[in-house]
Formats: sequence, structure tokens, C-alpha cells
Amino acid sequence: MGHGERAMSRMFFANGLRRSHLAAALFVAVLVSALLVPAPVLAFGEFPLVSSTDLYEHPERWDGKTVCIEGEAIGSVMVRGDQAWIHVNDDSYANDGLESGELTGYNAGIPIVIATAQTVPVESVGANGRRGDFVSVVGRFEAASVDYGGEMLMIGESLSVIAPGGPIESDVPHWKFAAACALAVVTLALLGLQRRERA
Repeated sequence: MGHGERAMSRMFFANGLRRSHLAAALFVAVLVSALLVPAPVLAFGEFPLVSSTDLYEHPERWDGKTVCIEGEAIGSVMVRGDQAWIHVNDDSYANDGLESGELTGYNAGIPIVIATAQTVPVESVGANGRRGDFVSVVGRFEAASVDYGGEMLMIGESLSVIAPGGPIESDVPHWKFAAACALAVVTLALLGLQRRERA
């Protein structure tokens, strides 16, 4: 083998090594990317997470299907023997409050009939001055329930509390409090002057 042939052979060998290293590096990069990017997760691992707005606007799409809804437990848990009614509100302000500035949804939520035992974890329901537990409920959606007077509702299968509720602390800005105090002082002073003029 001549000098030129040996040089050519070395060049082809080096190119082959570079290609194999490049392929290996590419394989490792793809593998690491696949491990770092999480796969999409459905609610409870198998049921679609829906909103009450979607249920109201597209009842035919979800009628008879098992779905998951998440929102604030509001009103009260009405127990009737081994069954209970609970209302879940998932409007935009259910989690963010009215201060979020976005008022969407029907302000109706969705009523849910579920086994009384499933409602035991619910300790707080939303009312004036109180935030309800944020819950996740899996159940069958019925656009017009035959068993419950044609009402649109869910027949719950499982319920879990995602975040506990509790009293809503009043967060009045200091300037509003100061302004209210100043107005009260001015009002009292004016009333005092008025009484003196009448005397």
C-alpha cells in the first residue's frame, strides 16, 4: 500500500469516527430531552378535565361521559342518607377572587350527587367571608338527568380536596381605612356645629 493510499485510509477512518461520535451525541441528546419533557397528564390519570362553562355550552359533547371538574365547594353539603349534594364553582374568580378582573363563566358551577362518605374530607364551603375547599371531582355528566328531574348535573364517583378553604381575611388598603376615619371625624364635627347652631 502506497503512501497516498495509507493517507486516504486514515482520512476515511477519522471521518467514520467523527460520524459515529456525532450519532452517539445526537442519540444521547434525544434521550435526555425525552426524559426531561413530561408527558401530558389527564385529570386523575385517565379522565378529561372540563369546565362547567364547557358543560353548559356543549352538553351533547359530554353527556354520559366520565369527566373531572375542579373548583370551589360552595353553599352547603346537603346530606340525604347515603347520598349528598355538593356544588362546585369553577368560574374564573373561584380561585383568584373578584380582584383578578376577569369575570367569565356562568356563575353557576355544577351540582354533584355523590356518596355521603365521599364528602367527609370537605371541611369548608364557600359563603360570604369564607372560601370553600378547592376540590377535584370525577363523575358521569348528565345533561338532563332522568333520575333528578331533568337537571344538568354530575353523578360523582370520587372527590378529593386539593386545597383547604377557610375565612377570607379582609385586605382593606391603608389609605381607604385612613380616608374612612377622616370622613367620620369630619361628619362628627359637622354634626356638632349643626347642634350648636340650633341651640
